Amino acid sequence: AMFSLLNASAGAAPVFSGPGLPNQNWTGSLGIDFTVNTPIMIDALGAYSGPNASAEITVEIFTSTGSPVSGLLTTILTSSSPYTWQSLTPVTLAPGAYQVTAWGYGQIGNFNTGISPGTDISFNTLAGAITEGLPYYNDPNVTGFATILDNFNDPEFNAIHYYGAVNFDASPTPLPSTWLMLVS
Repeated sequence: AMFSLLNASAGAAPVFSGPGLPNQNWTGSLGIDFTVNTPIMIDALGAYSGPNASAEITVEIFTSTGSPVSGLLTTILTSSSPYTWQSLTPVTLAPGAYQVTAWGYGQIGNFNTGISPGTDISFNTLAGAITEGLPYYNDPNVTGFATILDNFNDPEFNAIHYYGAVNFDASPTPLPSTWLMLVS
């Protein structure tokens, strides 16, 4: 089950990071699948901003069947930093398959963070709590859950790390057996 747990998450870290190298103009949605292996807490959603500011990017997390996860939807007014973040009331994701998705990039024409060889974005597994999946996209002007596998097959690029349009801040949640130790 998915539920809100706390008002703040200690030690939350961005899941994707990279140098920020914008390249594409895309008006559909872009998503990256991920699997939660042990519960994680998400307390912010992020959108890749690139060098351009003042674009409204919608970011949302869905289950693997395309159902929105309650509490994990926001619209971000981007800035000139590589990622712009919107804090949320923390939401805990139970083990399962999910997709983090963003749309609105046609307004600024940039979404890639790892487009040059040797500059792939990195994925933080949160010490094994999550596993990266494959990237998906929708045709231009189609927003929401992304359904077309991005099988970008150029040997210069890593297909999984092709883009990092969207991001989230997360931390592993303590196991129930450790909760009493944290309280006492």
